[in-house]
Amino acid sequence: MMPPWARLLITTLLILLPRLATAGVVESVALPGFGGEMTELRPGMKTGEAVAVGADGTIRELGPGVDVGAGDTIVTQRARVVVDLGDDERVHIAEASRLELTAGRTVLQHVGEVYYRVREAFTVQYGSVETAVEGTRFLVVGTEVDGGPVRVSVDEGVVRVTTPEGVQRVSQGQSLGTTPGAPPVVPEPWAAPTRASRSARPSRPAPPG
Repeated sequence: MMPPWARLLITTLLILLPRLATAGVVESVALPGFGGEMTELRPGMKTGEAVAVGADGTIRELGPGVDVGAGDTIVTQRARVVVDLGDDERVHIAEASRLELTAGRTVLQHVGEVYYRVREAFTVQYGSVETAVEGTRFLVVGTEVDGGPVRVSVDEGVVRVTTPEGVQRVSQGQSLGTTPGAPPVVPEPWAAPTRASRSARPSRPAPPG
């Protein structure tokens, strides 16, 4: 007969394996319509405007319900993607962005605009700029691949922005821009209308194909 401790260990592993096997699942993918409004794909639909590139180079089109895991790089063209990380944590990836998932609590943002809503310690690496948090909502924007100026804006909580030249804290309602070779500047107010527009949901689901 299996001892109680062994049954407990197996049960714990069965609970943890899904979390260890995948970093998250795609919650929604939205594409621009003819009028410019964003339209969500229906469950079962996928698009080449948002793909996951695996560590082995394989490319998978994304749609609602698709799993993404450590080593995957999410690449968007004309699509916005929301990834559910579990525990009420999500990342909102805008068009023309590239985000690499890792096995830990760190992501590598290579280019573009990503809005993060996280509950626990989490780190975003963009070139030489590191943004570390302890549970917050914040936006990281950059237009150059793996470097160049980066802007960090905080919707809720506090983040620590670290560059080779220095460290700066950014609090709720503040925004900070970094420039390569210069220390982080003093944060400035982040306009409320801009913050609100980042979390706007698409208008309606796409019709079935």
